[in-house]
Amino acid sequence: PYRVDIQTINYLSFHAPSRFEARTHAKNGGKVYQYLFTEEINDGYINSETGEYQGYGSFHGAELPFLFGNISDNMPLSCTIEEANELSKTMQKMWVNFALTGNPSTSSIPWSPYTLQDDKVMIINAKGCAQENDPLRENIDLMGDVYWAKLRA
Repeated sequence: PYRVDIQTINYLSFHAPSRFEARTHAKNGGKVYQYLFTEEINDGYINSETGEYQGYGSFHGAELPFLFGNISDNMPLSCTIEEANELSKTMQKMWVNFALTGNPSTSSIPWSPYTLQDDKVMIINAKGCAQENDPLRENIDLMGDVYWAKLRA
């Protein structure tokens, strides 16, 4: 239940507004580069009712140690330290390229702007980076519809 609550808060507080802004900006002719960081951080807690470990997964801000190269051996990573450092270097290249050129693509990872037609986001994790259909789209759109309906009521 706790992880479901955190996911709901993430959807409503971060993913839904981000998706809304990306769609609005793209609809009005702007270039948008949307990403979803999915590398899980194995930090969490022991559920007092079940005694089971429950990790937080990937959450808002989880990408920051990777982006700024602050990876350490004592981080609760779901990948090896070598994979984490490689991901960190890749992300830094993407962000620098975006700052310099307005396009985060690297020589090995093409990143096309977000469009309403294909609705793709860059999935970023230690297994690799690739643009895919937004895996959260249906949940975000459903929650957004419920949220906006409540506000209008």
